[in-house]
Amino acid sequence: MSDTVGFIDKLPHGLVASFRSTLQEVLEADVLLHVVDMSSPYFMEQMEVTKKVLEEIGAGDNPTFLVFNKADLVKEVFLPKILERKYIDCISVSALRSPDMRRLREAIFSYFERDMMDLELTIPYSDTWLQSQIHEFSKVIKKDYLEAGAHFHIRVMRSTANWLGLLDKPGVIIK
Repeated sequence: MSDTVGFIDKLPHGLVASFRSTLQEVLEADVLLHVVDMSSPYFMEQMEVTKKVLEEIGAGDNPTFLVFNKADLVKEVFLPKILERKYIDCISVSALRSPDMRRLREAIFSYFERDMMDLELTIPYSDTWLQSQIHEFSKVIKKDYLEAGAHFHIRVMRSTANWLGLLDKPGVIIK
């Protein structure tokens, strides 16, 4: 997870170049949380500016989860519901309310669950790098020690499985 500073309109090109190097995490992220202060009278313009800057740094097509924050400060009581209908899969919250933060956490988990898959595979004991990556980037449900190597039953994001080349391994079982 990485946090970035808020974007401002009409960034100088030098600053956009600076963002390009410092926001490498944005380009590599599985999903971007675009948090919008819905209590600001300019939140729609700020959303557009953010969209433009993300496009300029090459992250315009990255999966984005839209979060409208500060619902507790909004004067128009129906605004959160209007925004949730206008922007599919967004969520309106107040960071000051614990139930809202639990809803946001569950929404993020649900987002990632859509791209998760269960795999079974055996990794030779000599491939310690891949075994360590499996432990770091997946949920190991079960691990058995066989003569041929460590046999894993894991839950992993499809993009991570592709990145690690797990789907190309001989004997992989997709559950």
